[in-house]
Amino acid sequence: MLWEIDIHPAQGEADRAALRVAAAARELGLADKLQVAAAHGYLVQGEELERTRVEQIARHLLADLVVETPVFAPVGDPSLVAPPQRLGANGAIQCVTVLLKPGVMDPVAQSALAAAADLGVPLAAATTIRK
Repeated sequence: MLWEIDIHPAQGEADRAALRVAAAARELGLADKLQVAAAHGYLVQGEELERTRVEQIARHLLADLVVETPVFAPVGDPSLVAPPQRLGANGAIQCVTVLLKPGVMDPVAQSALAAAADLGVPLAAATTIRK
């Protein structure tokens, strides 16, 4: 099964990546009052990968729970597209997911694969994403 783990800034923490995207949009004249939220994350795949194992990976390996909040679900779940609570649901919502091009090395994902195996959660594949 293929799961997505999104890692957002925790409530009350600055979303620096979103601030950079909004500033770049303003500089390009695309939007003056654009609300942006950003996240980084992972797509992980494993045979018979269950929710409890994905939660273990998200909370104990991939997210720093002091300053980040993980959201995880099977790929395609509507909760992965919903805006973080700090933004609310005002206006149209667009979600853009960015993956590396095929063939590009992903050393962070390779490290996550090895660390997950050390936790006793063997994964078949992993890749990093930005949202």
